[in-house]
This record gives sequence, C-alpha cells and structure tokens, in this order.
Amino acid sequence: MFNITNISFRERVICILYLTGLLHWYFFINYGSPSFHAFDWVCIHQWLDVIRQALLTKTIPYHASYYLNEYLTGHYVWGDRFFATPYIIASPHVLLMSFMSVPAFMTLQLMFIYSIGFLGIYRWIRKFNLSATASVFLLILCCFNGAIVARMGVGHLQLASYMLIPYFLWLLYKFIEHEHADNKIKLIISIQYAFFLLFCLLQGANHTVYQMVLIGMLVVLFYPKQILWYILSLFIFGILASYYIWPNLLFGAYMCRTDRVVFCGYGIQSGASGIHKIRIGGLFVIPINILHHIWEGLTIAYNASNDATWEYNLYISAFGLMLVIAATIIAVIKYKDKMNIRNVRFIFPAIIVTIASCHCIARIPFSFLQHFVPLPAIDRLPSRLLMYPFFLILIISSIGFDNIFFILPGKIRSAIKWMVILVLFCILMFHSFGWSVAQTEQHFNNNVIRDLVTQQFKTVIYNRQGDLQYKKIVLISYLISFFCVIFCATIYRYIKKDISNCLEKTRKRA
Repeated sequence: MFNITNISFRERVICILYLTGLLHWYFFINYGSPSFHAFDWVCIHQWLDVIRQALLTKTIPYHASYYLNEYLTGHYVWGDRFFATPYIIASPHVLLMSFMSVPAFMTLQLMFIYSIGFLGIYRWIRKFNLSATASVFLLILCCFNGAIVARMGVGHLQLASYMLIPYFLWLLYKFIEHEHADNKIKLIISIQYAFFLLFCLLQGANHTVYQMVLIGMLVVLFYPKQILWYILSLFIFGILASYYIWPNLLFGAYMCRTDRVVFCGYGIQSGASGIHKIRIGGLFVIPINILHHIWEGLTIAYNASNDATWEYNLYISAFGLMLVIAATIIAVIKYKDKMNIRNVRFIFPAIIVTIASCHCIARIPFSFLQHFVPLPAIDRLPSRLLMYPFFLILIISSIGFDNIFFILPGKIRSAIKWMVILVLFCILMFHSFGWSVAQTEQHFNNNVIRDLVTQQFKTVIYNRQGDLQYKKIVLISYLISFFCVIFCATIYRYIKKDISNCLEKTRKRA
C-alpha cells in the first residue's frame, strides 16, 4: 500500500516543486484565459480554433480561412490548406477540445509539455543521484529560465517543446552511452529517439525537431559506431512523420516563398536585442560583441517591449550565472580524472553548435539547407541553437552545486544552500512575471488586431472543390503514419520483452 513516509525527502521536494510549476504556468497564462491580441497568440488561437470547430462539427478541415487572414497569411504566407500548415498541433489529445475551450486547451498544453520536460530533467537527477538542493537548483533553472518564459509570453506555444531539451539530451546520451551495446539495445534506442521526435512534431514544434535532428547528426559524427543507427532512427521518424512531411512538401504555401531570410545570431543586433553592445575597433570587435550579447541574454531582464529579445533571452540572472559558473568549474575539477577524449567527445559538437549560434556563421549553410527542407527555415534564427549547449551546462553545473558550499561550517551549510535556492527562485519568478501573458499584452500596440479580435470573428472551415490530389495525399499520409506507429510500437514492445527475458535468464544462472 502506498505510504508517503516511504518517499525520500528529495522526491517530496521535487513533487512540491512540480506542483508549484503547474501553478506558475496557470498564473503565467493569465489564469488559464489568455487573450489573443498579441504576438503569436493570434496565430495559435486560429489554428486551434479550426481544430475545435472540426471536432464539434465532425468535419475534416481540409481548408480554412482565418478571422485575421491578412495578418496570418500576410505575415507567414500559409494559404488555406490547413493540413499543409507547418505549425498545427496534431497530438491525439487535441480531441479534448471537443469538451473544452481553446484557452483551456492552451493552458493544458503548456502544463502537459512542462510535465514531460520535468520528467526528462528528473532522469538526469536520477542518473547523477543529485541531492535535494542540487535537484531543485537544476529544475528551477531548466524550467523557468528566460529562454522558456520569454517565448511562452509571446505565444510560441509550439516552441514549448524547448522544455524537452533535457529529455532530448538524455536520449542522445543513451545513444552514445550504448556505443558498444548489443544491436537489440541500439534498435530500442533508435525507436525511442524516433518516437520522441514524432512527439515533438505532433506538438507543432517543427523548428525544434529540425534543430534536434541536425544537432544529433553532429553529435554522432564523433561516435562513428552509432551513425548508421542514428540514420535508422531518422528513417523510422521520416515514415512516422508522413502525415506532416508530404502535405507540406507537396502543397505547403511556404515552398513557394522566395524570401526565406536567415538572420544572424548572437553578436548582431536584432530588433531591440543587443542594444547595449560594446562597440570597439580591431580584430576583437566580433568576439567581444558576441560575448557581451550572450551576457545580456543571461543577465538582463528584458520584456516584450524590447523587440526580438525573446529570441536571445537565456535569463538566469547575474546571481544564477555566478552559481552556474562556479558549480560547472567544480564539476569539471571533480571529474577531471574521467575526462579523456573518449568520455568527453560530446564537448566538440557542443562547441560547434555554440559557434553556429553566433554572428552570421550559420547563415550560408542554413540558407542552403532551406531549399531542401519542405517547411519553414531549419532555423532562420540561429541564436536558438545556443539553448542546447546552455541546457547541457545547466545539467553539468548541478553535479558541482553542493560542492560550492563545502567551505561553510556544516551546521549552517544546508540552511545557506536553501536560502540561495530560494533567492534564485524568487529572481526567476520575478522575471517570469514580466513576461507573463497579461504583462506581455500591455506592450503590444497593434490596435487593428486588437479591434478585430474584440469583434470575435471566427475561423471558417470549408471544402474547396477540385482539390482532390491534396485531399488524397492528406488521407494517405495520415494512414501511413498511423499504421507505422502501430507497427513500430509492436516491434519495440517485442524486442524490449525479449531483452527482459534474456536478462532474467542471466540473473537466474548467476
């Protein structure tokens, strides 16, 4: 029988923090009632409203027009073929919109992704057997840093999947950890990875998926024995994602665009981001500005009135940054004996990704790759790539967090650690409040959109006659994805059961 006394102190603290996080996101999204005046909330509401209408009327939404058509199609050029829209959320739980409003679903979606991301961080906690304080330190930095809250504030609900980066890093770690494992185990991990990418894509997170695929490919280049298995996982994912790839590849309005702009990363001003750049002459101007721009992203509490700062925001505060730097240095010193080329090869792709996120280094390769990708830019904002090494550093820093306080007397050490964590948590919550939906909308001055939304225009589903090829492709691609999911899940279950039986036999012989 379940007994709460059997749960360790660390697990109890983690449960309390998880529930606190749910409350945080509920308040963040305006008590579960976000309005749709500002930024990308305008877009996500319309796409979800189409799905809700389709569920209520039991209609397949092949085509849809939007109540803010000029904003949506003029700004993004999607057209009216709904299934060729790259950002739609197609996860099975959209069926819940048969019973709830769009705002309620948005709130649920945010809490759902937060929960999955929280579980991914918890896997790292279990892996390193972190203390309660180190666990909380890692959780609050990963769940409430500026990269997450700023994007949620401006309505990048699909990019809530950035909360899953620790989970992605965990799966990538399992990939390289089993470099010399049995082929059955490698196949299991390949299928897991493919399903994880599919899960992200179902949340409308196409940008996140592109980034993860590219970063994963870069990482396995340093682990040659895993290259074929990684390619296999991408092949499986490609079939699983047929529902998304083919309608967008063949009918996506974005494919017709000729203005696929790729911007520069850290070190180049975009909007109001980087307004405090240091400007000096000589050879050091670029690296100095890059470092200063990253410093701003980590330590300056911008808000939505500073245009484009959400794309460069990594805020953990100067206080949090000092803790992370100190803890990371200690973690490296602590495990320096294990740091050989074989064990730390992942550092090289992390450095490459960091470099790619800066200045205009990624502009040429990304502009080139866009012409071979069926959907929006692999990422027209390379600055987003920095989040992956950023989360990696946060994970590494958690290992050395407790050691920061070893110089203190044992009697007060624990109390000081909890005080430090409480201060850091309050700083992050204050910053999060500045990016909350209610606060963000105060910085949005598009009165035309505000007036249109106030009139409560509705999206309209219709069936354009004569578009038979598009409809056939949609149905066939969805069927392919559906049956492939069933087939891969069956194979996965069979292989995992076979591995469990082999392990059980080995134990009995022992």
